[in-house]
Amino acid sequence: CFEVLDDDHIQSGAVNAEFLVAQTNNATFGDSYQAAQQLQITRARAAELSRQFAVVSTTGFTAHIDQNGKVLTAAEQFKPIALEMEIEAFKDRATTLRGSYSWVSILSVLWLLCVFLQRRSDLVYNR
Repeated sequence: CFEVLDDDHIQSGAVNAEFLVAQTNNATFGDSYQAAQQLQITRARAAELSRQFAVVSTTGFTAHIDQNGKVLTAAEQFKPIALEMEIEAFKDRATTLRGSYSWVSILSVLWLLCVFLQRRSDLVYNR
């Protein structure tokens, strides 16, 4: 489950990927909610990265998740099954993979500049 949790890991792995596969062994999770939570995290990642996922688990949930985070087909937990998936490949990069966070830095610098100029003008006019 580490792979879908770590931002840097999943984004670096998804940069040139047309679809993603998440393999996991959820045996240690038992019947806790952790396997379902991992599936939910993977759904969020699919929507974030605009990529389809094939989730393959030994005892958890095996599923096909579309690029919007919707589960298209899934196996029941603890039930052995083979799922046949037709995965759509996406070549366009998701916004999160294009360095979209740089705009936050630019806006932050502009905001700080505005605050600085405002304070400077207040000092000049309040003399």
